[in-house]
Amino acid sequence: MENAFNPLLSVQDVFKTMYYYYSDKIFDKNPELENHNLLKTFTNFILKNDNNGIEKEREKYLDEEKENEKTQEIDKINNINEIKSIDEIFSKYLVEVVKDCNKEYFEFITKFVILFRECINKIRCDINDIHSEYSAKNNADSVPDSCNEFITEFMESNDYFGLDTMELIDIIQHLCNWMYENKYTTSKLTLVN
Repeated sequence: MENAFNPLLSVQDVFKTMYYYYSDKIFDKNPELENHNLLKTFTNFILKNDNNGIEKEREKYLDEEKENEKTQEIDKINNINEIKSIDEIFSKYLVEVVKDCNKEYFEFITKFVILFRECINKIRCDINDIHSEYSAKNNADSVPDSCNEFITEFMESNDYFGLDTMELIDIIQHLCNWMYENKYTTSKLTLVN
């Protein structure tokens, strides 16, 4: 039997560790762990579901997707423009991937999501709004456009926070494809060889 783990505790542990080691490099607008919007969003999403709730949520979502496929192209565009914050979408992504990976890989993905989110907030920060974060109030349509800056500027300048570069590229592709397939973005990530 597979080792079960609590994804909420894993996410909380990853946040605590990252806050301890990297609070001076990231988390500009979140000086306190318990006020981090991604952590609060993920926690609320997990707590509103029982153990079978994640699977029920996925089934419900897949049923909605089948229904969406029957709609016209304009409906797809409207679905993209529905305001679903990056934090909410990243939380749903974590809930989706937890079903298919072990604890160690889930923690790697969680670190990636946290770092990618913080990078997006730095890239797209609004100097006129110093109290809120881009990821807490904007949809994910521009997320794939931030991938190069994430690797070349944010991660390189911080020695990749101890993460493997090739695994980062793989998980970036996975996240961006997942967002595109689930209509959270209209941008499809393409790689140039």
